[in-house]
Amino acid sequence: MQLVGVYRNCICKAGIRYALPGNRAYGTVRVSTDNVDHRNSAMDWMGIGITGISFVGVLSVWGWLYQARIRARCKTLVENL
Repeated sequence: MQLVGVYRNCICKAGIRYALPGNRAYGTVRVSTDNVDHRNSAMDWMGIGITGISFVGVLSVWGWLYQARIRARCKTLVENL
């Protein structure tokens, strides 16, 4: 559709240059529902999501190491009985 001229760029604005009369000939119609603010907030939420997943991963590894340490300690205590 961009090659034909219906869409002008990746923001999906349809060119209606020939449909409007007079000085409004260079008007555009916004077809997309997203804008720069939505795209910026999507990038922010992506960073927050990555941070959250990383935090949960670090806590999981820490918990696994802690339980392995406790298991080894318990095994040592039982063997010393």
